[in-house]
Amino acid sequence: MIQHAQAMICEDPRLSIRKMVSILEVSDHMMRNIVEEDLCYKSYTLKKKTDALRRHQRARVKRVERCKKLSSSLKQQAAGRIRFFSDEKMFTVGRCENQS
Repeated sequence: MIQHAQAMICEDPRLSIRKMVSILEVSDHMMRNIVEEDLCYKSYTLKKKTDALRRHQRARVKRVERCKKLSSSLKQQAAGRIRFFSDEKMFTVGRCENQS
């Protein structure tokens, strides 16, 4: 049974365990044990990759372009008229000395 399952997998690696169960007419549990324990294979489903990575890269390029455009327009057109403020606070630590 193990050798027959091995031959089927070598012939068509995309063959599902359920198909093998119906072809060999054994239980699902037995076929999973053969594939996973005896043959040391792991079953998985191939999935298509999403387009998310490419979209993320395109969005990043657009953001960089827009930032450069905004920066250059601020330097040229609004020089001296616009001031940027942030909510950051500059802390200075002074050393305390005892006045005794």
